[in-house]
Amino acid sequence: MMPEVLQSDDTRRLSVDVPKAVNNILWWFRSGNWDPYLMHLHAARALGRIGAAARPAAEDLAEMLDATDSRLRLAAAEALG
Repeated sequence: MMPEVLQSDDTRRLSVDVPKAVNNILWWFRSGNWDPYLMHLHAARALGRIGAAARPAAEDLAEMLDATDSRLRLAAAEALG
């Protein structure tokens, strides 16, 4: 069965269980099962898009502010707001 689709400002988005999505992203973020640079970059961007509901990831994102790569620092800073 397809997920429920919401219509908002002519942009179609799939509805998701946000807390579950945050937990899944955090698991991948912490797992080390993927290229760490790409995983951290994309996880930070995704968590930033989720917004306040991604609060459980704030500590992990704050640690990324000390990354040597400026793109990771920027992604973390943008995600934290």
